[in-house]
Amino acid sequence: SCVGVPTAQGEVAIAFAAPSGSGKSTLASALVARGCRLLADDLTVVSHRPETGIHVLPTFPRVRLWRDAMERFGYTPEACERVRDEMDKYSVPMMEAFTRRALPLAAIYHFSRVEDERHAELRRVQGFEATARFLDAIHQRRALFYAMAADRSAHMALIARAVGAIPEHWMLAQQSGIAQLDMLVARILGAHGA
Repeated sequence: SCVGVPTAQGEVAIAFAAPSGSGKSTLASALVARGCRLLADDLTVVSHRPETGIHVLPTFPRVRLWRDAMERFGYTPEACERVRDEMDKYSVPMMEAFTRRALPLAAIYHFSRVEDERHAELRRVQGFEATARFLDAIHQRRALFYAMAADRSAHMALIARAVGAIPEHWMLAQQSGIAQLDMLVARILGAHGA
């Protein structure tokens, strides 16, 4: 998921990478409730040009939320389309909170879950760790690795340049659940001066 965050330097994109079901859409919705704008949910598309850096391209003006998250943000499940018949997850339109312009990518937050609050952390990552986490976040990375077989060094150099062009990479370890959401939103907005 990805949102546009207003900062003193202008609006920037903040992306969230984690396995399915980790709460990325819920976090994006919480940030939208605090004045941010949605850029992407489920899949974030980036464009990298040496002269302008990495920008996030807008995708679809909707988020997919479970019923408990919808109720927290005041959305009516009955007014939204189910993602699948057997799931209590819904596609929530976000037309008013959606931005249609590409924004520079300021940071990626890589999520992991912890069982105990004592192990929660928010820390910057760089170098090899940032590259490894970026590779983990790539959709259909097996296809990427297959394509890399022909010229692995050129592809790895491209990935390293992309990782280096993103100003901040963060590792975010937190407990599951909506109870942690307000604190998390405040930490993320505070980190970006929003």
